[in-house]
Amino acid sequence: MKELRNGLLAQVGDRLRPLGFRPRKSYRDYYRDVGQARQFFQISFINLPSDFDVTANVAVRHHAVEDALNQKRSYLNEAEKKQTATVGAELGNIIGIGQHRWTVAVVDDIPFAADSIASYFERAGLPFLERFTSLEETFRVLRDDGKEAQLICPIPDKRARVAEVIRALIAYDAS
Repeated sequence: MKELRNGLLAQVGDRLRPLGFRPRKSYRDYYRDVGQARQFFQISFINLPSDFDVTANVAVRHHAVEDALNQKRSYLNEAEKKQTATVGAELGNIIGIGQHRWTVAVVDDIPFAADSIASYFERAGLPFLERFTSLEETFRVLRDDGKEAQLICPIPDKRARVAEVIRALIAYDAS
């Protein structure tokens, strides 16, 4: 299964490279830096008896927000603090169909799965990343605290803390 997972990660990476995303195999994700933020595309594996399923998530890390929040996260080491994300969501949930999975059982499944994952990413993930790389848009959604806020930051206490930090950053930038 390890060879199948690595093959899938390599093929997904080949499809994301032209978009400026770089792989980080130890995290099973791809990233690109955009201004004061980092955009992530993460692959997760669900091991089953004879194959595995794959889910895909996107996330945005606003460095200033995470740096402020991480001051109180003593349970994280410095390396972990650099990997925290501000908002994120699973691709199927973004488009409203619930969690979407791809199944890989044999090497012949990899090209289809990689193409489909890349297609979902381009259709749902990239627009999400572009939209929520805007600190102001992230704040607007979190401030409204509706269904969309719950999608991108599902834990109520964290959602409130993130919104408060962003509000303070926006107010500071305006002064």
